[in-house]
Amino acid sequence: MVDMRRTLDVKPRRRYHRSSFRNYRPESIDVAFASWPQNDEDTVRELLPLLERAATIVYLGKNTDGVMCGTSRLFHHLAGRVLLGYVPDRQNVLAIYGAPLGRQRAGAELRQEERAGLSALAPGKPWEDYTESEGW
Repeated sequence: MVDMRRTLDVKPRRRYHRSSFRNYRPESIDVAFASWPQNDEDTVRELLPLLERAATIVYLGKNTDGVMCGTSRLFHHLAGRVLLGYVPDRQNVLAIYGAPLGRQRAGAELRQEERAGLSALAPGKPWEDYTESEGW
């Protein structure tokens, strides 16, 4: 077996930091992992400055099953990034976002999870309207 780290002369680097969002202020972040973010404006207000400094954002959550992960403000930010990957599932959605686009994706460019997050699930709109086109 070939040790790719030796072959490529790359030393993997992992850094973990335990802190509240408001106390963590790195200059840049390679990958930010937002797992089941709270539907709370104060939390999202503290989370967004970190996501703005991230080269890549990995989102894991679900907006189409009676819960809301994050807020429409969070999804407004995510809709302004390149969508690199999207894996829907009945239990959760995994979405990977790249660099900022300089514009908001809209219409057919948005996936169901993003539409649900942006609309904050419009009152009276059934959950099924957001899940049918995902092919479950």
